[in-house]
Amino acid sequence: MGRPRKKGVKRDAKGKSRGEPVSCIKAVVLKQRKKDVGEKYMNEPMVSFSLGRYYVSGLLTSQQFTCGEHLAQVVRRHRALVTSPPADVRAAALERSGGHSTASQPGAEQVERVRADYARCLASLLGQGPSVLNTCIEVCVDCRPGDVEQLRAGLDALGRDR
Repeated sequence: MGRPRKKGVKRDAKGKSRGEPVSCIKAVVLKQRKKDVGEKYMNEPMVSFSLGRYYVSGLLTSQQFTCGEHLAQVVRRHRALVTSPPADVRAAALERSGGHSTASQPGAEQVERVRADYARCLASLLGQGPSVLNTCIEVCVDCRPGDVEQLRAGLDALGRDR
């Protein structure tokens, strides 16, 4: 004797659950979003990430938002360039065998441009202090909430040095 079955859940021929309908999942997500940002912005796509929530709520200017998006793009490009393959045995074996990647290797000019952009952004943010750098990376790249004053200071520094 198990627990009662949920109604409206898809089931296969053996009676096993195959997930809830999309409408139920969307309702849960929208309910949480409404709780976080209010009914006015719950359907706004920008509230799905921290930087967008700060912008939509009026805590950031459009220039600060643009600088934050630029920082996120630069950091993601740099991470893609320098990230090592995972320390997994199978992944390491794939790296040695070659020919499995469909992505082309970036040229030396592109690598230099990405590194220069990253260094420029890092220098601007470090000029404001390491906590400002960490806050900007956490909010803009990792989509975590952070101190708005430090975020503004960092994004303003990026805007000046850009």
